[in-house]
Amino acid sequence: LSIFIIKNFFLLFLTKYQGNFFEELKFSLNQKLFNYYIDSPYDYFINQNPSLTTRTLTSDIQGVYGYINNLSLLIRESFAIVSIITILFLVSPKAVTFLTIFFVISSSVYLTLVKPRLKKASEKNQNLVSNNIKIINETFGSIKDIKVSENEKPITNLYKKNISIFEKNLKFMYIIERLPK
Repeated sequence: LSIFIIKNFFLLFLTKYQGNFFEELKFSLNQKLFNYYIDSPYDYFINQNPSLTTRTLTSDIQGVYGYINNLSLLIRESFAIVSIITILFLVSPKAVTFLTIFFVISSSVYLTLVKPRLKKASEKNQNLVSNNIKIINETFGSIKDIKVSENEKPITNLYKKNISIFEKNLKFMYIIERLPK
């Protein structure tokens, strides 16, 4: 019981520490990027896609957070696995050898079949978010022209198509993320 309580207090402390770290990191990155863009010369914005700047300030910062969070989770869980394997190896070397072979095969299958699909879906989602931001900016920047020419339907269909693909990709990534590992 005392080990359980100590472990939970340690996890609580670690989670709080990581939360503070990520809050400060995201705030700092947002502030630095915003200052970079606001201090850039006007010529920079003439050649720059506004939806790319918007995406960088919104989605990409969250992506950095996700990457670092997952990396720290990987390191923490790797440490736990190495500890468990060491203890098990001391108790039953044959079982550890069998499990190691099994996990190497499973990991190889994941890395060759699933990971490339996840990467492709992620890249596609990044482009979709950029396109949707562009559609939103252009639509509401020229809403008068769209209303006068009665072009709401094609723009709505394009936005709806992008959102549908985006959500399907997210669902795929969610399912893969929730599978037992």
